[in-house]
Amino acid sequence: MEVLSIEGTKITPTVLFDKSKGIISLSGLSRPEDGVKFYQPLMDWMKRYVEEPNPSTVFTLKLEYFNTSSSKMVFSLISLLKNIQAKGLEVTVEWHYLEYDEDLLEMGQDYASIVPIPFKYIPCKE
Repeated sequence: MEVLSIEGTKITPTVLFDKSKGIISLSGLSRPEDGVKFYQPLMDWMKRYVEEPNPSTVFTLKLEYFNTSSSKMVFSLISLLKNIQAKGLEVTVEWHYLEYDEDLLEMGQDYASIVPIPFKYIPCKE
């Protein structure tokens, strides 16, 4: 499966989806004008990954900020992970947030209350 690597910008996150290394991560800022257009290749990759996942999957999110359209797409990516768990495989979301950003923490908690997979909350100083 091909590696999906996208360099982050001031409006889009850094993306590294690498099945062979067991890395699925988003980091930085996510506020593209067209969230669906930016996230569609990520959704496509994740759908293929879900068909033949690794025995253990960790989705690492280190987003400092994301807008409404990005929020919907991130939720869609996370929702796909429940299909891996349904196969009896291990899935975890590592939700990194700035320790003072309670809104971002609450967003992760909201997602976790809707999608029944384990979330690990990791406060960061910067």
